[in-house]
Amino acid sequence: MNKNILILAILIILAIASIFLFGIIIFTFFFSFYLLYRREGIKIALIELFVIYFISFLFEFLGVNFGIPFGKYYYSNVLGFKLFGVPFSVPFMWFSFVTLSFLIIQNSFLSPFLSVSIDLLMDPYMSNFGWFWQTKLFNFYYGIPLSNFIGWYVVSFILIQVLIHLSKSKIKSTEVFALFLYFLVLLIWLINDYFKGLYLAVAIGFILIIMFFITFKKEFRLLLNAVGVRSLTR
Repeated sequence: MNKNILILAILIILAIASIFLFGIIIFTFFFSFYLLYRREGIKIALIELFVIYFISFLFEFLGVNFGIPFGKYYYSNVLGFKLFGVPFSVPFMWFSFVTLSFLIIQNSFLSPFLSVSIDLLMDPYMSNFGWFWQTKLFNFYYGIPLSNFIGWYVVSFILIQVLIHLSKSKIKSTEVFALFLYFLVLLIWLINDYFKGLYLAVAIGFILIIMFFITFKKEFRLLLNAVGVRSLTR
C-alpha cells in the first residue's frame, strides 16, 4: 500500500476515535510530533517540544493565576492532573496546534491565525466543561472574553518564533499531511459544537473550512491524488 494512503487511513481512523476528549489530545499530539520529526529530525523535534511545553505552561500559569494574557479562568479536573492550576495535558495541546500551524505555513504573522481558528471552535465547547471563565469583559462569544483570542494570537506568535528559530530547515513549505490533520481537527471541534447546539461556532467553523480549502486547494489536490510528494515548496 502507498505510504501516503496508509498515513491518511490512520489519521482518519484516529480522528474517528478522538470523539473522546483525551482521544483528541493524544491523536493531535502524536501526529503533530511525528510530522515535525519528519521535517526536523528527532533531536530538534524533542528540543522544540520541550521549549514549547515550558513556555506554554508558563503562559497558562500566568493566565490561571493572574489573568495574563488570556483573561482570568480556571480549569476543572476533566483534563487531568494539575500543577499550579494548569493541567499537564494543556501544553501538549498548544504544541499540537502551533506545530500544525507552523508546518502549514512558516509565517510569523499568518501562522498564529491558524491556531486562533482552532480555538474559535474549541473554546465554546470546552468552556463551562474543561475550563471556566471569570473575566466578563467583551465576553459576547459564548462567555469567552475577547482577551482570550488576543492572548491566543500573542502566545501562538511567540511559539511560532521558537519553531522558526530552532528549525534546521529554512525552506518554506506546506506539509500536506499537517494540512489534512489541521482540517480534521477543525472538523472534530465543529462536530462537537454541533451536537452541543453551539450553532454560531458551527457557522464560523464552516466559513473557516471553506476558506481553508480555497486557500490550500492546490495542496489538497496533491494530497488527495496521493502522488507521493511529502511537501510542496512554495
